Amino acid sequence: MTWPQALRLGDGLTDLWDAKQNAWILHWDYIQTLRDPLDLFQAPILYPARYALAFSENLYGEALFGFPLLASGMPIVANYNVVFLLGMAFSAWSAWLLARDITGDPAASLIAGLIYAFVPWRFSQLPHINMQWGGFLCLLLMFLLRYLDFGRRRDLMLFGACFVWNILATLHFGLFSGFLVGVTLVFDWISGAPHRAQRILAAASTVAAATLLCAPFLVPYKIVETRYGMRRGMDEMRAYSGRLADFLSAGYRNRLYGVLTRRWSRAEADFFPGALPVVLAAAAVVGLRRRRPRPEARHEPPSPARRGVAHALDALILLAVAASAYGLLRGGPGEARGHPSRFVVIATVLILVRLSVAFPDSSRFRDLRDCLQRQRLDRRAILMLCVGVAGIVVALGAHTPYYRVLYFDMGSVFHSIRVPARAIVLFHIALSVLAAWGLSLLVRRLAPGRRAVWVGAALALLVVEYRAFPLGLSEYDPRLRPVDAWLRSDGGAGAVLELPLGFPYDCEWMLRQAVHGKPILNGHQSYLPPAYEDLIRAARRDPIAPAAWDLMSGLGAESLVFHGDVGEPEERARYGRLIREGIADGRIRAVRSFGDGDASTFVFRLVGGREAGSVGRPRGH
Repeated sequence: MTWPQALRLGDGLTDLWDAKQNAWILHWDYIQTLRDPLDLFQAPILYPARYALAFSENLYGEALFGFPLLASGMPIVANYNVVFLLGMAFSAWSAWLLARDITGDPAASLIAGLIYAFVPWRFSQLPHINMQWGGFLCLLLMFLLRYLDFGRRRDLMLFGACFVWNILATLHFGLFSGFLVGVTLVFDWISGAPHRAQRILAAASTVAAATLLCAPFLVPYKIVETRYGMRRGMDEMRAYSGRLADFLSAGYRNRLYGVLTRRWSRAEADFFPGALPVVLAAAAVVGLRRRRPRPEARHEPPSPARRGVAHALDALILLAVAASAYGLLRGGPGEARGHPSRFVVIATVLILVRLSVAFPDSSRFRDLRDCLQRQRLDRRAILMLCVGVAGIVVALGAHTPYYRVLYFDMGSVFHSIRVPARAIVLFHIALSVLAAWGLSLLVRRLAPGRRAVWVGAALALLVVEYRAFPLGLSEYDPRLRPVDAWLRSDGGAGAVLELPLGFPYDCEWMLRQAVHGKPILNGHQSYLPPAYEDLIRAARRDPIAPAAWDLMSGLGAESLVFHGDVGEPEERARYGRLIREGIADGRIRAVRSFGDGDASTFVFRLVGGREAGSVGRPRGH
């Protein structure tokens, strides 16, 4: 499915920007773990900013798998590609395990692994290695369900371990695992036997302990939010929230549907899961319902006390709905504060509580617990449907009142999440399991030989639907640049600024930093320090403002590397003028040059620059 990436481990990348950033982070996690693990987040990029690793995902969970490779001498880019492919394989394996556990059918569950790891959305996420490491979500759900069913302490410990590792792998999936676990525990509490309450409490306590264990990897993000004001605004979060129309887009990489669905394609939002998985999931729902008799009508009416509580809740629901309608009609500042959304959420919660107390008199079920326990559909299938719905709701982000309330009321937790649309991974978990279940039901009565043929045919058809290979790989030159070798050996280089700066050039300079080891002012992260953003803005003017020199000095730059062959002709000319003016004004002095003519790389020392000072500090300090 990822052909020919395995043949180009050392010199091929599916993306030339975020992939370089991710490759550098994987290498930095390894180097700093061996050298000074307590200062893991003090990365030598975006100098002199503190906690620079917390300006983006730390990727520590997946980086651990690359430690043996880097220790054996594997190059940085090759390590990135191996860890990337390992993440996809791990996701497929874990989804197969989960589906096998639920359906009891190892053969049919193969399709769950294929769906989960290679759904078109995954290929739209090729630049993001952390989005390929979704395996821990499946494993933590599997061990949680095992513990709730059998109460084995081993499963509880494995659930906690997977929960921790999932947070370390990616903050997005770490947050989404809270929704996954929350839906599972609430569902089990409502639909399960009373004796399971103790297990639910133990699982919730394990989540709290696991989150506390991850504190050293979470606290730096709170620090940079406070120190640098780094948080996601409502407009950015809304832009990366999913829409229902996104389920019509398979992404441009998909060979079958890509062209047909191009008009609906958006960044981070290619949600179309393919036709076959949806058909198989529907077959599971229909087939599982047919296997159980229709529930009989209830025989015991609710008690007077329950009926009284239900009527009181009805009144509260009407008040919440009225308040929500009034807020929506009024609009303006109320919506900005999220008040109408809050009343919608309150009404939803009250409705669930009301149904938990008693169903309407005309229903054949006493309450929500009775309804779930006597459904014709298997409890685990209902749970998967709930997980899928939860994934869609969270993925829709700002386009639903529920996520808006979380954003306004839960503070830094949801302010740090850039792309709610990535919660669609929860829908993929549910779809994978249900599709495997549907396939199992369709072939269960066939002879073993014919069964294997039909399972193989389903897998082959899905490969046709999901085909994105051969992947378009970008050429990467892993050879050591002379300037990097010189910087590595030069003890007086100090902090380095490489020109041209800003995106996309900083992706390359960041990756090359792993070679020469000097702190750099450049960096490609989700957030950038305000002082570096000021420098980028100054460098994009034509001509570049002389104040850029003060910004460089204020950030503590000691060496300047100008790559004369990088960038558009207009950019090279603009930087060339800046360099000539800097030499004429005595701002810099030449140290070394590498190459000939326009392909030359020049190294300069800044002259008379003050120590990193107020310009490099966070605003407000």
